[in-house]
Amino acid sequence: MFGRSAHKYYMIFNDSKYTRWYYQLIKQAKVRTLPHDIYTETHHIIPQSVGGDNSIENLIKLTAREHFIVHWLLTKMVVDTKSKYQMWNAFSCMLYRERPGQERYKVSSRIFENIKVAGAKIKSEKFKGENNPMFGRKGKDHPAFGKKWTEEHRKNASASHKGTVRSLESRAKQSAATTGRKQTTEHVAKRICAGEKNGMYGKKLTPEMIAKRTATLKANKLAKKLAAGV
Repeated sequence: MFGRSAHKYYMIFNDSKYTRWYYQLIKQAKVRTLPHDIYTETHHIIPQSVGGDNSIENLIKLTAREHFIVHWLLTKMVVDTKSKYQMWNAFSCMLYRERPGQERYKVSSRIFENIKVAGAKIKSEKFKGENNPMFGRKGKDHPAFGKKWTEEHRKNASASHKGTVRSLESRAKQSAATTGRKQTTEHVAKRICAGEKNGMYGKKLTPEMIAKRTATLKANKLAKKLAAGV
């Protein structure tokens, strides 16, 4: 039914319900006849990123909804991290990109949220540890080494983080990652902000600021307890 191309690369997909659903949908699309006024998109049965070609036997006409579904299934049909990331990139294009004449399938906000969460996990797995292009790049090897932020840059960074509330899990992870780490004398000297170097020099804390700092300290203590398993 699917030709030699599909048979050759079928082994790249896992033996799961998603793979069965995928080929069942393709099989049905192969034998049907659609009206000429129905909008369709061309789909590679075996994606080009994993070796698929442009042969007639590897191409199928699908509706916008079907095309969306099969690409979603493909993200669940591969096992290795590289292929999973490639399938996710192709699928994400269907969420954010639309060329003239295309009619992308629109999803609900709940489905969109689920897709985003799944995508974040895939990207995290792809770029963690040594797979991260910034892994081990410290000091002079870091792209930002020697660069100074302008006042405008600082204000923009501050504005982008204003109002952001970090979860207790995030605080606990950071605390666990830095526990036991020793700072160099040079690093300690740079962090000392005594006298006029201190950003709060000459300023008085308002009751609101004091309450906010107290709440932050309590949250930090709770995060440390969680990290220590207390």
